[in-house]
Amino acid sequence: MLSDLVLIPLCVSEQDLLQTVGVINLVRRQQRRSKEGKPDAAIVLTRTLKNDIAVRGVRDNLGRYGIPVAKTEIREMIAVKRNTSVMREPAFFKNNGAANDVLKLAQEIILPKLPNLDGVANE
Repeated sequence: MLSDLVLIPLCVSEQDLLQTVGVINLVRRQQRRSKEGKPDAAIVLTRTLKNDIAVRGVRDNLGRYGIPVAKTEIREMIAVKRNTSVMREPAFFKNNGAANDVLKLAQEIILPKLPNLDGVANE
């Protein structure tokens, strides 16, 4: 609760949503107690698949909790998930993968909240 920003990862499943509701409620309580509404928070959908029809329903269900859902999703890469050596291959990072998803997430949620990049680690 001392954080300025809380990212809540959530797999696209009803079971994961049920287990994450406690964390969401904890963050919302802290936001109501804080004068500035801190910590800022966002829910990040993880392990999604391309054209996953469940994502829309989960996004709709999350609307009632009052915490924004990031547009960026961290996809599950079925083709490489069993082969961790592929994740270390430089060619893997150029065009796709979870690394690019995380970069897009940082650009969407984290970078806009930073006044400048100088001395960020100490702020």
